[in-house]
Amino acid sequence: MFWRSKIQKLSDNVHQIHLGGTSVTVVENREGPILIDAGFRWNGRTIKKSLHTLGYAVEDITKILLTHYHPDHSGGLHGLLNKGIPEVHVHPYENDIITGQSDMPGIIQRPFLAKLGNPFLNLLKGKPIRHSLKLHDGDKIDSSIPIEIIHTPGHTDGSVCFYLPGEGILIAGDALSMNKKEVHGPSKFFSQDWDMAIDSINKLITIDYNIICFSHYKPVLHKGREKVEQLVVRLNR
Repeated sequence: MFWRSKIQKLSDNVHQIHLGGTSVTVVENREGPILIDAGFRWNGRTIKKSLHTLGYAVEDITKILLTHYHPDHSGGLHGLLNKGIPEVHVHPYENDIITGQSDMPGIIQRPFLAKLGNPFLNLLKGKPIRHSLKLHDGDKIDSSIPIEIIHTPGHTDGSVCFYLPGEGILIAGDALSMNKKEVHGPSKFFSQDWDMAIDSINKLITIDYNIICFSHYKPVLHKGREKVEQLVVRLNR
């Protein structure tokens, strides 16, 4: 995992900002940068500084796309929206959570720890936002850099990955993880439906990409799909 903030270039148009425990990705769209995920609620200053390094102000961001609702991905939304960012996109299953119309489901899935851990994690969530636009499987984001939506439920019901075919990049959120230089599925400890997560992983070998961008680990920079294919083989043993 990354615990220090840094900017990593993934392609000419895509940079990942590692925030210490989580990350966001900047896609340099012609109309203005697109931010994928928003970090924790206290990450705003680091995001602002990193955007400045890339030549942007926070106000230049045109869209925020969320991989899922967990507070290390959505907590910073409210602070960024105060800067005037016009659009937030999230899967419909999670719209009511980030807009405050329903409570955040428990994140820890093991019953003996959930009673203590989930109330604490609930304190990490950001303020609700007023509204969002809904992402559906197969949607394509209106941008100069093609971005396709892949619904990958399992970690959460509304988890999505973002596929950038022109860049050869899969932004996996928490649908995938890394351990000992191997790609793995999401953490069972924090995932709502493991069987569904496996089905989602199988979807990720039907597209072509070289780079995998995770939320909590160093990216895979070469042979990304091949590593996911190896994961599928291990899961099917």
